Order: sequence, then structure tokens, then C-alpha cells
Amino acid sequence: HNNMIMPGVAPICLPFACLALLLLLLTINEQNVEATTTTMMRRSAPLAPYPLQDVVDVMLDNLAKAPAPAPTNLTRNSYLDTIASIVKFFLPYQDTQGRIIDPYAEMEIQYASPTYALNSALIANWTHDGTLLKSSIAAFESSLQELKTKTCAQGHCN
Repeated sequence: HNNMIMPGVAPICLPFACLALLLLLLTINEQNVEATTTTMMRRSAPLAPYPLQDVVDVMLDNLAKAPAPAPTNLTRNSYLDTIASIVKFFLPYQDTQGRIIDPYAEMEIQYASPTYALNSALIANWTHDGTLLKSSIAAFESSLQELKTKTCAQGHCN
């Protein structure tokens, strides 16, 4: 279930991941980024060097040199509407434990359940949908249980 856009990420998860990232980027402002960066720099214990720091440095350098992206002219609600339609598509594929079951593979795939939990909570909050919130909580609790017991789908507890 690999794809060329994000190697190692199942295609079923890609729409959730991309839309969540887009929404996150749309809602972050410079003040929040600065506050987060300042908090991260105040850690009491130094962290071990990141093994892929060279790759990160190249990516950040390329990003700094890239032109600013052109406005999409889409609103926050446009993105939320799109995320909502994807969430609603996957709702019937939630099992009794809260996991999202891939309709083609007929099993939970990688990060489908935690990604669903995040996006369905976002939409439940936006729409004030209590039923969707319960679904989101079930997916979140299932994902946490899998992390705790190291039984994440396809061994993706990292």
C-alpha cells in the first residue's frame, strides 16, 4: 500500500493526512509558530541529535528558497467541507472497537484510525455532531489502546 507522494503511507490515509496538514497550515499564525518554537527551545534536557538532520536541513533550505505558494482562493470552510465528506465516507467502515477498516483490504491499515480520529473530531467540533464525536472518541481510544499494547495496524506504532 505504498504511494509515490508519501512513501510508506497507505493510499487510504493520504487524503486525511494531506487535508489535515492543509487545514493546520491554514490555521497556524506566526504568533503561534513563534510561541511553539520558543517553548521547544526551553527544554531542560538536550535531545539526542536527530539522525536525519541533514535531510531536514536540505528540505528547510529548499523551502526557504521556494517562492511563496499562490493563494488557492479557497476558504477554511471549503477545506472543512472536503474533510467532512471524506470522514463521512469512512464512518461506515468503523468496527465495534473503533478502528477504521479499509474497505478493499478488509483490515485496519497503518494510520487510518488515528487519522480518522483527528479529522472526525475536527468535523464533529465544527458541525456540533455528537454522534460523529462518539465515533471520533472510539477511534481515538482504539488508537491509544493499540499504542499502549504495541498492536498498531501493520506494526506502525512509531
